[in-house]
Amino acid sequence: MIAKPTLVKPLDNYAIYVQFSDGTQGTVDLSHLAHKGVFRQWDTNNLFSKVHIDDFGAIAWNEDLDICPDNVWLQLNGRSELEKNYDLSKADHAAGKLAFSSDIDQLKTML
Repeated sequence: MIAKPTLVKPLDNYAIYVQFSDGTQGTVDLSHLAHKGVFRQWDTNNLFSKVHIDDFGAIAWNEDLDICPDNVWLQLNGRSELEKNYDLSKADHAAGKLAFSSDIDQLKTML
């Protein structure tokens, strides 16, 4: 189970600082989302500065706009979603748990 966010603060240039219950903490750059799709809301009424942890543990700005804290935790820990779900260590390859590296590459493109 991935840790829960305990603190989130807005920073300049569409970045957030996040702390998690397991001690993981750091800055996440969200500027690649700014001005696109639903994230255009950040530019309205200074919404980006209103980031908070909602009642369900998501990193949110309002009832309609949130991001998954698991992905933020994974990014701060340098792990992809695929690595979280499937331990892709050399030992796993040697044990035959993951048969073909091309299959892994294909799975990574789907995430």
